[in-house]
Amino acid sequence: MLTVDLDRIAGQVVGRLEPFTMTLDRVGAFPSTDRARVLWVGGETPVAFIELVRSLEERLRSIGFEPDRRGPEAHVTVARVKGRPDRGLVRTIEDLELEEPLVAQADRIVLMESRLTSSGAVYSPLFETPIGRG
Repeated sequence: MLTVDLDRIAGQVVGRLEPFTMTLDRVGAFPSTDRARVLWVGGETPVAFIELVRSLEERLRSIGFEPDRRGPEAHVTVARVKGRPDRGLVRTIEDLELEEPLVAQADRIVLMESRLTSSGAVYSPLFETPIGRG
């Protein structure tokens, strides 16, 4: 039932928006390079992405979800790091520069389910909603 509510809310929010682009021009790690858990490629967060996140958070609050305390940060997850990152990885992340920016078209949102298994996480899409369908 929750997936149905989430799909409905996503449709209400993104139906009023237009697809947008994101420029990905730097590499980094969450929560930080010396404690890397997630490696990402990102850039300046587009206003359209911030509006999308804020609208979703506002509607999700009505079904019991609390908004994220951190601000929205547009990025593409490249890898996840298990355990403590090697110093070599930290230096590589800090020194890595993209030769030229990548441009990503945001034209849909997808809710992914993450199931942990003994051989790692398995990701499955639960639903996909195009931006601007309404």
